[in-house]
Amino acid sequence: MIRTEFVRENIEIRIFGEVLTDYFVEKNLRVLGGAPLNFAAHVTRLLKILGEEAPSIMLDTRVGNDPEGSQIINKIQSIGLDPRGIQVDKKYPTGLVSITVDPNDLTKHEFTILPAAYDHMEPSKVKGKKAYPDLLYFGSLIQRHKDSRETVRAAIEGAKDSIRFFDINLRKDSYSTEILDWSLKHTDILKINDDELREINETFSISSADASLEDIVLALSKSFNIPTVSVTEGSKGSFLLMNNQLVRTEIMPLTTSEIKDTVGAGDSYAAVLAIGILKGWTPEQIIDIATDLASKICSIEGAIPSEDSPYKELNLPE
Repeated sequence: MIRTEFVRENIEIRIFGEVLTDYFVEKNLRVLGGAPLNFAAHVTRLLKILGEEAPSIMLDTRVGNDPEGSQIINKIQSIGLDPRGIQVDKKYPTGLVSITVDPNDLTKHEFTILPAAYDHMEPSKVKGKKAYPDLLYFGSLIQRHKDSRETVRAAIEGAKDSIRFFDINLRKDSYSTEILDWSLKHTDILKINDDELREINETFSISSADASLEDIVLALSKSFNIPTVSVTEGSKGSFLLMNNQLVRTEIMPLTTSEIKDTVGAGDSYAAVLAIGILKGWTPEQIIDIATDLASKICSIEGAIPSEDSPYKELNLPE
């Protein structure tokens, strides 16, 4: 269960996940990325805009002993994240993902994910300021290899009072039914898109194949005891199950012609969802702000804005 007392200052978040280089094939462009890094960057920027003077955001990951790994370490430090969770692997390289964009639908991507250092995380001995972080974020990709899977699961099982945030990320050949089952059973907040929700429904026979997304979410929440579920639907918007009520956004996302780059939009959405719950925002506030920020990210190149203006323009609660 999510705790009823909300953290309002000195927030501590621990993020377990992959950090890598995104290679955009059509553009011949390499960009540091990975959902956990993008999420961490957005969380940090948002908390500063909200006046948090000393948020503790630690990213637990593993990079190779190579130039790409050094770039990632420098990037993590420049964002203002706690670097103590970074492990350096002398055998495996820093992660690399080749991304091919569908020219007929800029919201669709094909990913080729190579074996990497982040598959081989070891249990961390780093301690935070609190006995348990306020929120612990994890995904499915980081669990594809047993080394990192065991490390992540030990952390989740040990963080007894933390809110557990599962940002599902279904990539071909990078997950199993067991990984999904375990993760869903250890989740307080689930962020998922419409295609992934349909796949989860088919995998676990949660509801009928022709059921609405809303009905599937209600059944999923009950089946796995997940109190908060957020579903993004691309250009159709999003909806949120929270406090036993379904809420849809009133802010419509960008049209396809207005989209420059969708990479990172879902991560910004996840960041607002996490902060909103920690800050005690209403479901309506959370989903509207999350959709607004995701739209702003889609209208710029890259997953992380170079300036604070997209965050400052949000209608954030005081």
